[in-house]
Amino acid sequence: MIIDPSHPAPISPEAEPTEAVPTVDRAPARRNLVTAAVVGGLSGLVAAGIVLAVVLSTWSPPGATVPVPVAATTSQSGSAAAAAPENVRAIVAKAEPAVVSVTDVVGRGLFSGTAAGTGMILTPDGRVLTNAHVVDGGSNVRVTIPGRGTHAARVLGIDTVHDVALLKIDGVSALPTVAFSSSAPQVGDAVVAMGNALALNGSPTVTTGIVSALDRQIPTDAGALTHLIQTDAAINQGNSGGPLLNSSGQVIGMNTAIAGDAQNIGFAIPVSQIQPRLTALARGESGPAQAPGYLGVTVADASPGAEITAVAGSSPAANAGLQAGDVIVAVDGTTVQGASDLVAAVQSHHPGERVRLRITRGETSTTRTVTLGSAPQGF
Repeated sequence: MIIDPSHPAPISPEAEPTEAVPTVDRAPARRNLVTAAVVGGLSGLVAAGIVLAVVLSTWSPPGATVPVPVAATTSQSGSAAAAAPENVRAIVAKAEPAVVSVTDVVGRGLFSGTAAGTGMILTPDGRVLTNAHVVDGGSNVRVTIPGRGTHAARVLGIDTVHDVALLKIDGVSALPTVAFSSSAPQVGDAVVAMGNALALNGSPTVTTGIVSALDRQIPTDAGALTHLIQTDAAINQGNSGGPLLNSSGQVIGMNTAIAGDAQNIGFAIPVSQIQPRLTALARGESGPAQAPGYLGVTVADASPGAEITAVAGSSPAANAGLQAGDVIVAVDGTTVQGASDLVAAVQSHHPGERVRLRITRGETSTTRTVTLGSAPQGF
């Protein structure tokens, strides 16, 4: 299978649960990544199972801007800062009031159930951030606020390509909010993950770890998530939409996925990728109506650039004369540092749009204009 950086291998439902489960347009209890190669920053994770961290529970078989509080940059970082139990307790005490559980009904009739995830309160009037895969395709969304009960919520906007959704709880005020970090995380920084793990009753689950890596990339059935934070803090099903916190209790990312066949490899969408989308989501806008453009190549990181390791037959890349061994170093004049940059650049376009690729082949450099296509059926 050729994995396209703009539309990698789809994630398909896993065999669990064993009962007949209807297909729904969202993440079921578990999803597997079936892949034949490594794409972008996910180096070393060959044929890995990527699980979007939402859990299905009680399954029945047969306009405006969003003002997000941003914390001042602090010097406290590193694993030692959060290692002490009293520091973890302080982090939890700061963030927990604004960490909510999110549930919605998926499926219909005898094949309906409750999907459970997590959310973060962004504004005192009840705007809540969560993953798109927590609420996509669902109905009767409800949010449980610590000490404030359970409330009906509506989806203001949803972006399935970037896996971000914004909810609104009506009739509430003076809610506690999370604070987004104003500084970029670094590998080795201490982190705390919070969320509605396994939809267990009571307060959110708390786990600790470090930032294991940055700029990771995972395929999804809507394209790919790029520039992710990798962490060894335990993330489980139900954690989707919850915060990944730094040692000062500030949000550096939103817990989103785990490597299903590995230990302590989880992924969070960094706040730098979330904040630019909040205003559009608050206006009720959704993600791109069209699927991402399709180039038709398998790529790996180069130094710098994205090296093509295979080209799909009759693909836009093949039609433009691209070959294995070519290194794409720029898209429309913007430098490509690695495979993740190429994924993000191609994913920002749609089928039928043209992109200018600057490539190097041996000692020569040239520019090719490529008209992006649509991913083949089942790709």
